[in-house]
Amino acid sequence: MGQESDGNYYYIDFSGQGSGIEDTANNTILGGNDNHDYVHAGAGADQVTLGTGTGDVILGGIGSNQVLETLGAQATISDNAAGGTLLIKALGGSSTVNVGDNSSIETVRLGGTASNTVNVGLGTGQLIVDGATGADMFNFAGTAPTITTVSKTEVLLAFAGGETVDIHAINHSALTAIETQWHFG
Repeated sequence: MGQESDGNYYYIDFSGQGSGIEDTANNTILGGNDNHDYVHAGAGADQVTLGTGTGDVILGGIGSNQVLETLGAQATISDNAAGGTLLIKALGGSSTVNVGDNSSIETVRLGGTASNTVNVGLGTGQLIVDGATGADMFNFAGTAPTITTVSKTEVLLAFAGGETVDIHAINHSALTAIETQWHFG
């Protein structure tokens, strides 16, 4: 797909939900700048990038090493417990990232000037969050973890089930604000 902004939107689904057969190819999807694009990745190492439109949705597939990226605001990105490293980039601000019960290493990169919401379901994996600001909110499925201050801009949360979340804030004041805006349980 090429960049376009004619008022249409894309709906692309490699998940195989209708047939039950997921696309195992390593797909590269470059979306346009329209609002409300929708992409559901498949079973390959899919690379999905959507443009600057608002309200886009990307659902990760079951494939390993997927990259899911939105440049627009008010996006929703949800992983699907991929088996390998997953990179999520919510760069437009005011977005929601859902990272669920995984056993892999995942990285979330946040951007934009408005607040993002990161919802974390807990498994036994490792989550790294880069670019967090004081306006970002974090919701965790587990009970309050052991929290270790790594530096003035980084904290490590270790949950009882083995999940770790490493949050890298853009500065110390952002980290201080984030620590008042996370919720457990």
